[in-house]
Amino acid sequence: MKINLKKLTQDKEALKAVQREMTDMQGPQKAFSKKLNAIIAFYDEIERDLEMCGESIVELDKERLAAIEERNKMLAFMKHADDM
Repeated sequence: MKINLKKLTQDKEALKAVQREMTDMQGPQKAFSKKLNAIIAFYDEIERDLEMCGESIVELDKERLAAIEERNKMLAFMKHADDM
């Protein structure tokens, strides 16, 4: 997989700007800013690894099929909640 470091940094900075705006809001937007913060930290980890000549290899925390099943259940739950 090829990653453009400039684009990665631009995307991360855009997320930071959105996250700062959401932090100042009330309600669900403020809670969502915490999720964005986790995504920004993930981008930082990838960027740091690339700068140090490492290979960013993402590993799942459980077996692949179990992880996919867990994700699909979560997405189905979220979709059901959105339909209400």
